Amino acid sequence: MLSDFIDTANRGGTTGVGMPAVGAGMGEMGFVPRIDVHETDKDIEVRCDLPGIPKDNVKVEANQGVLTISGESQTEGERREGTMHVRERYQGKFSRSVALPPAADLTNTKAAFHDGVLTVHVPKKAEAAGRRITIS
Repeated sequence: MLSDFIDTANRGGTTGVGMPAVGAGMGEMGFVPRIDVHETDKDIEVRCDLPGIPKDNVKVEANQGVLTISGESQTEGERREGTMHVRERYQGKFSRSVALPPAADLTNTKAAFHDGVLTVHVPKKAEAAGRRITIS
């Protein structure tokens, strides 16, 4: 389910659960940061590249099974005399959302920001691994 959501979001469509893929298109957003999502039996790790963006300009929220990373890149004091020939560095607002499985433990989610990479660890609830149900 997680990989289907991300594949669809990267193509600019809707998620597998019928929500629009936030951050999939430019629209009013300044850019769409790249993410990696890795899932194991114990947790989900989301890594987001945010080079040059101070961590104070980044917000991470987990709500109703959706992890959202948003913020703004500002290029203060970069006005220069002359003509700009190439501008490839991104700026403006950004947002990316990832649908999480029901097993995600949002209360114990942790985030760290180092060298322009935001890493969010979402543990899974132990009981969500499944159990055998006895038929009576």
